[in-house]
Parts: sequence; structure tokens; C-alpha cells
Amino acid sequence: MRRIIHTATGALGFALLSSLASSQTVRITFESFPGPDGQLGTFDDVPIVGFDNFADQTDQLTNEFSSLGVEFLPAPPIDNQNEVLDASSMTSNPAYTAPNALVSLGFAPVECRFLHDVFSVSALIGIGTGTDTMCIYDAQGTVLASASGNDNVVTLTSTVPIARMTVVSSSVATPVIDNLEFTEGTVVGTNYCQAAINSTGRTARMVYAGSPVASINDAMLAGADLPPLAFAFFLASPIQGFAANPGGSAGNLCLAGPIGRYVGPGQIQQSTLAGSASLSIDLNATPSPTGFIRIQAGDTFHFQCWFRDSSPSGPTSNFTDGIQVVFQ
Repeated sequence: MRRIIHTATGALGFALLSSLASSQTVRITFESFPGPDGQLGTFDDVPIVGFDNFADQTDQLTNEFSSLGVEFLPAPPIDNQNEVLDASSMTSNPAYTAPNALVSLGFAPVECRFLHDVFSVSALIGIGTGTDTMCIYDAQGTVLASASGNDNVVTLTSTVPIARMTVVSSSVATPVIDNLEFTEGTVVGTNYCQAAINSTGRTARMVYAGSPVASINDAMLAGADLPPLAFAFFLASPIQGFAANPGGSAGNLCLAGPIGRYVGPGQIQQSTLAGSASLSIDLNATPSPTGFIRIQAGDTFHFQCWFRDSSPSGPTSNFTDGIQVVFQ
């Protein structure tokens, strides 16, 4: 399963593995800086003092969390942007980790860039000051996805690496975030099988992010270029195949043999406005028609996403292409 680097005191809960084990979730609560070991949740964390107002806080975040794969912008810093303040009077949301939060003044954004490939970002936003909007961008500055929140957790995912994130206020208030989480990963596998054009005018594609080492059990499935807000679920099979328009679908099924469906509690997804859907999976509980099976070293599996679509003749469904992963 995906490793999480905690910011609370206690065990760190992850091990340094080979370069193949390159997927991890980093969580920053803005209560401490990493100490000399470059990690959070260890004995040498440096506590952050959050002041009550911008006038008293003279420090802005820049590269203090670079060892964890994120830096805050701009650099050099600007006064009243990306400052840690005490937000304990702003919210009672259980997702909030008291007392600190990251704040910028007025229309200035909370902004950061990621130093590694990131495929998911989440944070508690809109804390106590009204609705904020989170946006994620690729390396060229293209918006990959956005969502608004008013004292709630927002999560954005992308099959294209996320290079930068901003949170801006939707009013004259101040953007406030807490519990920033981002998931780093490496895209592996080989795509195959031609997907049919869907209602977006594009063909949807399949992504496997994580590690091909089965024993590490670190995997995320994702579909890109889906129609926005379309319900979708993922399929798995040890056998490739090809069937055009199965069951009246407008797409191509790229699997054969014993096809399993990820349709358990919480596994059916809805694509974002940017047309992406993702699911973290357990390789020890891979669905099949006869029950759950365990993927092991030496196994080859194929994955695909099946999603709702529309056509001139009415509602239909469609598929991404397939992706093959050879597990080690």
C-alpha cells in the first residue's frame, strides 16, 4: 500500500526502498519543519511558531520542505504570502491540525511547486474566511484541474505530473490551507490496444502509477481524457484481448479471460472536471470472477477503465486503452 510520511510525532512508518518503490504520500501540517534528517515525524523536527496576524509573522515559507519534495513560491519570498499563522480561532473542522495553517493575504495565492512527479494533491482549504479555489498545473503552466472548498478537504488528481499548485481566495478574503498532502509516483507499464474516440473528441488512456514490485504493494490506477463528471470503474485481467463495442458500448474492451471489476465500496469513481479518475488498489486483493487473488512476482496483469459516455444516439459507455504491467 502507499507509504505515508507523517508529520505527527511517533514512528515514521516507511522504509527507504529501491528506486522502483518511488510512490509515497507526504503530509505537511505546518506544525514543524524537517530537522537535519530531512524528514517529518522524527525526533529532530523543528517546531513552527504561528503568530496571530501577518504583522507579527516576519517569515515566509520557501524551501524549508524541499527535502520532502515541495518548495513554496515565490522565491525570493514576498511579505504576507505563504506565512504560517495560528488559525485555531478560524475552524473546528476535525480535518484541521491545530494550531497552525498556511495563509496568504488578500488575493495573493498560497503557492508551491513540486520537485518530483506528483499525481495527487489535497488540502483543507477555505478555513474560516470563505471559499477558496485550488488549481493544479503541469510543467508548462496548463491548468490540469481545479476545485473549490469552504472549510473542507479538496483532492485533485492527474495522470500528467503536477508541477505546481495554487490556492486563491474566491473573494477579498484570505486563502488559508492546512494538511497539505501530495502523492509522488512513477508511471510504469506498457499501453496497448486502440481506444475509441469518446464524447470529448479524444481517446481516453490508462495509467498505472507506483511500483511494479508486487511485494511493495504500491499501485494507483488512473484514467485520463475521460468525459468530465463521468462514473467509471477499473478492470483487471491476466489476459489481453480485444472486443469492439461489447454490450453496446461505443468503445473497445482490451481484456479477455477472467476479468475482475473494482466495484467494491468506494471503488467506483467519478471523473473530475478535467476528465481524470484514479483509484489506489491493493495488489493482495485483486478482483476476479471467482474472488480476490494476490498478484505476485512474475505475474503479468492488464488494466483498463470503463466509463459512462454519451453519443448522438443517447447514453453509452466507453473504455480507455489498456495497460500491461509485468510484476517483479
